[in-house]
Amino acid sequence: MEYVATFEKWDNSIGVYVFFNCESEKNTADETGKFQMIKQEHLHLLERYNYPFDKYPNVNFIFDSQENVVKNYEGSYFLY
Repeated sequence: MEYVATFEKWDNSIGVYVFFNCESEKNTADETGKFQMIKQEHLHLLERYNYPFDKYPNVNFIFDSQENVVKNYEGSYFLY
């Protein structure tokens, strides 16, 4: 899991990137409803630890695979 936040005054969001090992694992997680489960659990944890939703209300989840990062982004999360 990786986080991206800009901390720019105009930006009111963070990105939560969740990477599975391979495409088939990601697809299975999507088909079985695990994406929604991960989102809900993560949002619950943010609330529990007093994440500033008033300042950064938009929490965007992106689900992908390490396989895709290696194949299309030279294995680099920075290039991703």
